[in-house]
Amino acid sequence: MLYYSQVAGQEHEVTIQGEGRHLRVKSKNGSSDVRIEPGSDGAGYCIWLGQVPHPVSVQGWSGSWVEFLVAGRQVRIQVETEIDRLMLQGEGETGPGTSTLNSVMPGIVTRLLVSEGDEVAQGQPLLLLEAMKMENEVRAESAGRIDALHVSAGDTVDSGAPLLTVVT
Repeated sequence: MLYYSQVAGQEHEVTIQGEGRHLRVKSKNGSSDVRIEPGSDGAGYCIWLGQVPHPVSVQGWSGSWVEFLVAGRQVRIQVETEIDRLMLQGEGETGPGTSTLNSVMPGIVTRLLVSEGDEVAQGQPLLLLEAMKMENEVRAESAGRIDALHVSAGDTVDSGAPLLTVVT
């Protein structure tokens, strides 16, 4: 799967193949075999890049970012998937201060996380959309109030279908 990560203000395109603890990570700088294991102290993890171990502890996370402590250095990484990017591109304007979030692919709405009238923060999850056998969180691009829900849990939507309208 293709991911976009931001580390120290620089964006990187990364492809990750595999599942579980054994992954193949590719970027423009090359590729690496990665193995993830629980840390020897019972806290944190050990990430192996090839034959080199890197002890890592997770310091915090929220939504699309994770903060790690690696070799005494704090690193914050923000990650979004290609689907996250497509969801943001799927937004359409409906009027001044109002935007409609449209689906960028066919799928099934598995769960609504907000109701009409709810105030939402930027980045807040709004609904879950199952597409290509993956459950995707659709998030608010900006703070606002949910003006209208155009779907219900269980609805099948086509690409371009309006999901909800937000007043900013």
